[in-house]
Amino acid sequence: MIDVTTAGVTGNGWADDTAALQAVITANPEKRFYLPAGTYKITAPIALGPRQVMEGDSADATRIIQWNPTSDGIAFSGNYWNGGGVRRLMLGTNMTTWGVTFSSGIGLDLYQGGAALVEDVIVQGYQTGVQERECYSTSLRTVQVQFAKTGFLVPPAAGQNYIGTYDDCMAQAPGVASGSVGFNIRLSGGHSFKDCNALGHDTNWLINPVAGQSATYMQFIGCWADGSRGDGWVLDATAGWVNDNEFTSCWAGSSAGRGVVIKAANGNLDGVNWHGGRFFENGRHGFHLMAGKNVHLSHVFIGNNSRSADNTYDGVRVDPGVSEWSVLGCRIGNFGSAQSQRSAYGVNLSGTTANVRIQGNDLRTYGPGKAGIKNTATGSGISISNNL
Repeated sequence: MIDVTTAGVTGNGWADDTAALQAVITANPEKRFYLPAGTYKITAPIALGPRQVMEGDSADATRIIQWNPTSDGIAFSGNYWNGGGVRRLMLGTNMTTWGVTFSSGIGLDLYQGGAALVEDVIVQGYQTGVQERECYSTSLRTVQVQFAKTGFLVPPAAGQNYIGTYDDCMAQAPGVASGSVGFNIRLSGGHSFKDCNALGHDTNWLINPVAGQSATYMQFIGCWADGSRGDGWVLDATAGWVNDNEFTSCWAGSSAGRGVVIKAANGNLDGVNWHGGRFFENGRHGFHLMAGKNVHLSHVFIGNNSRSADNTYDGVRVDPGVSEWSVLGCRIGNFGSAQSQRSAYGVNLSGTTANVRIQGNDLRTYGPGKAGIKNTATGSGISISNNL
């Protein structure tokens, strides 16, 4: 491991360390670089190559501060080689106003990484916190992004992104300008997200591949969408494909809009399984299924939604023409909340549909003058049974 302060890097917070830091990295391929506790001023991106690792003492102690308002922080290019990464440091910006994005760049840009590791890192004040492009088996652990318009981004790309893992990551955006997204997944072939939280964005979780690309085979375990200024979770297959994704014990709470919304076009969404978790105290519907097929909710607590207008929006709303979906073993209504606003119907379906199951749910605590199920739908294979 190379201590960068032995190669002319100061870490004193006022001298520009860009040139000295880049020089020692460029001169030592496939090496690890140690940044002792300090503040490292930079004015251009720092480039890391294949198998190179940059690590500090901790995210509180080792701080790399970008002073250029249009520059990225660290650009890692792995050339698909295994290894490399960034650990135990903070990538910040020279924010003059707390909570306002300073740099229009990317805090950490991961490109063509193979089994790269990003661990115990804080990214603050960039337009995009962390971007993962054309990587495979990349791992992000305990990464926090603060005050970014987009916290974590997996963008459209010429190559695929495979089997990345995000564990205990968080995106926070209080005060950030409109249009912010916590986690934006636009291309995936098997990512896993565990215990990740998005807080205070316009959309906390957005899955929206472009035409000709897909977001498939993903797993979400214990993830939160909390306090969105719009919708909490948005699965948008109006352009690309969103198929075969699993959600286990994931939550959507206190959004100004809907807790979860699913929309699609041209049959682009096929396969969403949501097991457990809660959709609670959202401004509009708890769960809104606008399009798609093979969408299944099981054992989800959906309570006290319609926060923006009492007794107006439903626990589960399914638009006309949507088929092949189910709601099984859920508790839906108004319970376990101190707020005065109440959701209206438990499950509301209408129009032409087919192959629907609403079974084994507790729907007793619906809104005043409403019902546990409002069913004006017509079609074949509609099974409604054993509900309270």
